[in-house]
Amino acid sequence: MRITKKKTRLETWTYYSIINGTLPNNLTTMTQTIIHQYTHNKVNTIWLHVNNSYYTIIHHKKTRINTTPDLAKMLLTKIHQYTHQYAHQYNNITIIHKST
Repeated sequence: MRITKKKTRLETWTYYSIINGTLPNNLTTMTQTIIHQYTHNKVNTIWLHVNNSYYTIIHHKKTRINTTPDLAKMLLTKIHQYTHQYAHQYNNITIIHKST
């Protein structure tokens, strides 16, 4: 897994990319890392980038989840849903987390 961070004055963008590995192990590691970085007092948006398309997984206004296990479960469920529908090669999956 490759993690790239870009910070501006108001936002933090974090990119999580899968590199040459099996999807379930990398997704579990990815979601644990995202949950560790997820801040409940800021606006968080998480996108999934698959095959040159972006899919919104979590947006602050759509979900008000306060417990970490619920957030991790929902995140894994949505990522699996999109990857099974749209991904033919798992190496092209990137998760983007924006915190403002």
